[in-house]
Amino acid sequence: ASESVTTEANRKNEYVTGGTVSGNTITNFASSGISVNSGSTLTEISGNNISSGKGAALYISSSTITGGVTGNTISDVTDVSSKNLGHGIYVTASTLTGALSDNRITNCTGYGINISAKSTTGDISLNTIDTVKGDGLYISSSTIGGVIDANEISNVLKYSSTMAYAGNGIYITASACKKAIQKNTLRACACFGVSVSAKSTTVSINSNTIDNVKGDGIYISGATVSGTIKGNTISNVGKYSSKLTYAGNGIYITAGKCTKAIQSNSIQNCTGFGMCVSSKSTVAAISSNTIDNVKGDGLYISGSTVKGLISGNTITNVKKYSSTNTYAGNGLYITGSTCKKAVQSNTIKSCACFGITVSSSSKVPSITSNTITSVKGCGIYITNSTVSGSISKNKITTVKKYGANFAGEGIYVTSNATAKTITSNTIKKCSDYAILNYARQSGLKITGNKFSGNKKKIYVNGTGTVQKK
Repeated sequence: ASESVTTEANRKNEYVTGGTVSGNTITNFASSGISVNSGSTLTEISGNNISSGKGAALYISSSTITGGVTGNTISDVTDVSSKNLGHGIYVTASTLTGALSDNRITNCTGYGINISAKSTTGDISLNTIDTVKGDGLYISSSTIGGVIDANEISNVLKYSSTMAYAGNGIYITASACKKAIQKNTLRACACFGVSVSAKSTTVSINSNTIDNVKGDGIYISGATVSGTIKGNTISNVGKYSSKLTYAGNGIYITAGKCTKAIQSNSIQNCTGFGMCVSSKSTVAAISSNTIDNVKGDGLYISGSTVKGLISGNTITNVKKYSSTNTYAGNGLYITGSTCKKAVQSNTIKSCACFGITVSSSSKVPSITSNTITSVKGCGIYITNSTVSGSISKNKITTVKKYGANFAGEGIYVTSNATAKTITSNTIKKCSDYAILNYARQSGLKITGNKFSGNKKKIYVNGTGTVQKK
């Protein structure tokens, strides 16, 4: 057929109720391939082949689909008079009680799938979206009642060079996702892999594969993840703008919440932080993540609260993102933040700056059983902050000089910091002191530490029980 299919009978107030639209071949349409609008109700839209037209290939407005939108093949859709259309599937102010699944969408100048204006859907799954502009899957001011699962989205471009945040794989804004975002594959996106923003909520973000995106792999801004961010594989994340210093993070949470663990994610080859939690965010445990070959810091926590353990993370090959940023390149950097539980059992290796930094009025209960190897400046650096419990059982090896102020200390506590108990650490091959504690405080307990191959052993300014130098 060379004309579009519409459920408006003769363009009058006679609307279809019930029935299906399936098996049609539609080409060369001027505004939409299939249009379901103005209070219509259908059972199903499936198995249609829609190509080479303008507007939206499948347009559902102010209507209800009681079954699914499945198995449609859509290609080569362009805009109409610069109205930012050209979408594959466009659902606005409508209800889809079944699944939106198994659709194949390619070569659109707009979004692959656009769900907006208080729409409601079931599962969004097993869709293939390739070579679109704007976003692959765009959800705005709507509710997704099912999972967003196993979609493959690739080659997502910006529809305009002036749109800073266009080109996302999955973009969710001011919306509620009642179940998980999981097992999606997102590749070659001009902006974020998964973005959840503007007071949106989702249950969890798990087991997604995100590769070759710009901006951030997973971006949570002013939104809440009520479950976990777990088991995601994120690689090759770059900047979406050369003007942005910090872009290119693996996982970035700003003014957001994750009420359960950020756990078992694999992050590598990022031009920014491996993981960043900032701007009054609150997260649970950060555990068992693997971060390799990133710039800035491996794990950066700023002005936020971590309620659970920071434990079992492996952070390696952390570089500076800029030669002008003096203290970039840390394994774990905590600034202006509160950690409710320990920093423990992390492995940090080959960092351009410190292994672990705690700064700017941060509070940490203890730093224990971490392994830190081949870093610069300090293995563990505490400044203007409090470690209320112990710094203990850490293994620190090969710390070299960094700049003019850090000669290569194993553990360094500045004069404005509090860290009274430093025990049972093994510190080797430091270019300066194994332990340097400038804080003028009483009640020190610096005992049971083992030293080997350090230039100097211990310097303290305070009083208490201090092992022999």
